[in-house]
Amino acid sequence: MIRTIRVARTALLLSLALIGLTIVGGLIYLNQVGFPGRYGDWLKSELANKGVHLSFKTLRFDFKQGLVATDVSFYSDERQLVPLLEGSKMALDLDKTEALRGKFKLHSLTIIDGTAHIPIDHDGRNVIAQDIHGKVRITESGRIIVDGASGLIEGLRVNLSTDLRISKIKSTDDAPKPPETLESNRIIKKALDELALWTFSAEAPPQLAFKIKGDLDSPEQLQTSFRLNAVQLKRNQYQLRKLFIAGDLQAQIITLDEILLQDESGSASGQADWCISRNDGRFDLNSDLHVQDFLNNCFDVKVLKDLTISGTPPVLKINGSFSSRESGGFLVTANGHGNINKFSFLETDFDKLSSDFSWKDGDLYLRDLEIIREGDHLSGNIMRQGDQVRFDLMSSLPLKAFKPFIKADGPLEEALSHVTFSENSTIALDVIGTLYLGDRTDWSATGTVLLNDLTYKGTRFHHLATSYQIAPDKAEFFDIEGLLNDDQESIRRRYNSAASDPIYVERILHDLETNLITIENLRGKAWATPIVRIFAPDTAKHIEETYRFHSPPSLTLNGTFAEKKEDNNKSSFIVEVRTEGQTDYPFLGSNLPLQNLKADLEVRGTGITVQNLSCDTLNGSIAGSVFCDVTPGQKTKYRGAIKWDDLSFQRLSQVYDFKEEEKGTLTGSIDFRGSADGLRGFNAEGLLAINQGNLISLPILGPLSPIISGLLGDKRVGYERAKDASANFNVTKGVLTTKDFIAISTNIILTGEGWIDLLSEELDMTIRMNARGLLGFITLPLQPLKGISQFRGTGTYENPKWRSSPFTRPEKGKNDPIYQKTGKAQIIRE
Repeated sequence: MIRTIRVARTALLLSLALIGLTIVGGLIYLNQVGFPGRYGDWLKSELANKGVHLSFKTLRFDFKQGLVATDVSFYSDERQLVPLLEGSKMALDLDKTEALRGKFKLHSLTIIDGTAHIPIDHDGRNVIAQDIHGKVRITESGRIIVDGASGLIEGLRVNLSTDLRISKIKSTDDAPKPPETLESNRIIKKALDELALWTFSAEAPPQLAFKIKGDLDSPEQLQTSFRLNAVQLKRNQYQLRKLFIAGDLQAQIITLDEILLQDESGSASGQADWCISRNDGRFDLNSDLHVQDFLNNCFDVKVLKDLTISGTPPVLKINGSFSSRESGGFLVTANGHGNINKFSFLETDFDKLSSDFSWKDGDLYLRDLEIIREGDHLSGNIMRQGDQVRFDLMSSLPLKAFKPFIKADGPLEEALSHVTFSENSTIALDVIGTLYLGDRTDWSATGTVLLNDLTYKGTRFHHLATSYQIAPDKAEFFDIEGLLNDDQESIRRRYNSAASDPIYVERILHDLETNLITIENLRGKAWATPIVRIFAPDTAKHIEETYRFHSPPSLTLNGTFAEKKEDNNKSSFIVEVRTEGQTDYPFLGSNLPLQNLKADLEVRGTGITVQNLSCDTLNGSIAGSVFCDVTPGQKTKYRGAIKWDDLSFQRLSQVYDFKEEEKGTLTGSIDFRGSADGLRGFNAEGLLAINQGNLISLPILGPLSPIISGLLGDKRVGYERAKDASANFNVTKGVLTTKDFIAISTNIILTGEGWIDLLSEELDMTIRMNARGLLGFITLPLQPLKGISQFRGTGTYENPKWRSSPFTRPEKGKNDPIYQKTGKAQIIRE
């Protein structure tokens, strides 16, 4: 019994050893020789049943890897027309027990050193994936599970993990692809086109990882997550230090949960999504990259060409949406906020810019914009729509910051060229308007402006404020208020007088086409010269030299001024002048002190007319009109008519430095004309009357009294007062001539004629005297006619020489007043 057991045990051991040797030998044989063709066909058929269509050259067994197929090709269907994937080896992990029974149970499939040709479009474009390694598990439930598969595609290391249900629908080449597939292919094509423009580090290629879950029969429900991680990328001249993108694709929506770009200037991060079926998406980005350099050097896209950032990169926060156009491109809508430090715009340097903004299909809206330049500010809103820009701004920036928007050699530039500012000048500008990008000097605007401490065309202002409306063809200013800085004006310093009060203007219109400036209702109590100088410098010079105000007059100005000298003949304006104090007016070598001067100064071209002239002077009054022609390059010409009433003879003597001051009044009139040649250019006609005065006390006739006294031997008789006198006169080239001089007192009548040279002061006059009463009786022995004598005066105005002369018949004969009875002198006109 014991022996039988031992024999049975020995036989069993031998049998097991033999079976083991047989299995080992078979496996060695299968590893070296391979499976017979029938088994390989069976394997292909079983894999095809699971949706995997392939071919291979050999199939053998490897102790470590299991079944190994060499020169493997995978196809999209059983026709095996074009391989999708080719590999040098493929390892299959089969259930060996089931395989020996003739049943197929695949645990996993491993691709070694594969190459794939992935079709992108109908034009035959393929993407080649190399160095493919990966393990695929196909479950009994018909799922494909990939863990850690990788390959190299267009320089990217792609890692793939999947959990997919195998498609049960057999596709054909003729079957139309669904729209979402075509759109996906189009996106992939564009992505690959862009990818081809980048270069990557060979030592550290970008890593792109995919995880895919879902049913291949329902591709729209596939769930895909992905991660892209890359360093040291380069496109054109742009170097990107790091790029990281992580997201997923579910239900035809691509979501980028994390986006990060880093370069030497800064970084950009954010999120985005894209719906493939609707062709739209959203994004949310934060950036402190140097955006201009990034877009310019990387994509050759130039944005904000007129803006150059010299400081730190701009800080941007953006969120918005985008959608694909049927015609191509994208419709983008965005909102955000931006900050820029140290930049220049149109060659003007600025310190800082801050703004909220909105963007829609090329239209840009800047809200709460603030720009800072050397402590000055610009703030407000700007909207760009197409080629039109609308703006609503407040600014204290200097005017030169707006120079790029002013037409070169245009009227506005010409006007601003006459404006100068000091270190203490300030500007406060409110402006609402429209600008056209095709020509940024083509704009219109309305608003208000306040300027402090400025000079315009030589006239200084403490401040100037106005509302305005500016268009390409005209500029209008309303409700203007200004205060002159006349501290250095000679017209004020002449008498150390008070400063001007504020001036007001209802409206100023500057017609840029005709170059005419129209002023309506300028009014105020101010020195006239600096105001008129702005519009008519020659007229201002004439006013300063002619009207020597002791205090600022009250002014009203209306009219039109030519901006260019060659158009001066188009100027036409009226200045109404009213004074309360004294004004000195130069006349015949002395200054007449005028009180309460009123005059309307009208300028037409180079002609200056003073109308409605009236004033009080020398205890009397003067009224009249004057015209002057101040044509540049020519001597000033003038003409006028003035009358005076009851001027104090005593005050007149003081003004013209007569040797004696006597009582009496002066009445008369004069029509005159002349030129800047002085007295030689002076011509006039007029009349003169003295009432209750002392004619003999005049410097001309004064020396006549001692002569008469000497002839009569009675000093008292020679000083008989001629209280009333009159004469008509003419002035030709500065020489005054009279033919009907008459003076009357109680006992004498004086008549005569002669001339006085007002320039050289030489004279030649003949005076006849008719003495009545006792005086006539005394002079009777000396005269050929009873009581009548004659004297002749020569020499100079200041030093006349009078002597008795033979009596000559007066030009009027017996009609001469010398033959009339004494009485009050009457004005005699020829």
